[in-house]
Amino acid sequence: RCARAPPAPPPAVCAEVARVLLTSLVLALPLVSVAAGQSGGVPQAAVAAVAPSLDAVNGAQADRGRVAYARACAGCHGDALHGDEAREVPPLEGPAFITSWNGQPLADLIGKVQRTMPADAPGTLRPEDVAAVTAFVLRQNGVPDAAAPSAPPDTASVQARSIPDDPAALAGVVLRLPASAR
Repeated sequence: RCARAPPAPPPAVCAEVARVLLTSLVLALPLVSVAAGQSGGVPQAAVAAVAPSLDAVNGAQADRGRVAYARACAGCHGDALHGDEAREVPPLEGPAFITSWNGQPLADLIGKVQRTMPADAPGTLRPEDVAAVTAFVLRQNGVPDAAAPSAPPDTASVQARSIPDDPAALAGVVLRLPASAR
């Protein structure tokens, strides 16, 4: 008697397994090269190509961020997020911001805000305010508010989620800012 082969899994399951394996491989390569005594690692672009991205921000969180920004950030960065070149305060919206942060880990942006802001009292913002201000700044750079999902969100993204207060929860998430805002 011949044994029957089990049914093939649905294509979506196969695609998710392939994405997870590829992401794991790309993220593990720098560790392998270090363990082998080699310098370097995987270029950031290779990691960004397979890493999950933030496709949308939570609108309510971004609204809270607007209030926190006005209280803690606007004094230096300005109401319109344009910064102040004379005082070497970088803009938080527009081409300069997008060029600096597009493709970079979201946790790096949040970590920088946590450690260095506000400039007159670094590290004093509450984690929920850091996350909210970050959502507001990303919204101002063209990342849309998430619509209420009609289906479960794609597991390859963090779309429709709030930015967590703990940047460790963002391991591997990169910023892909909309081209229209560039």
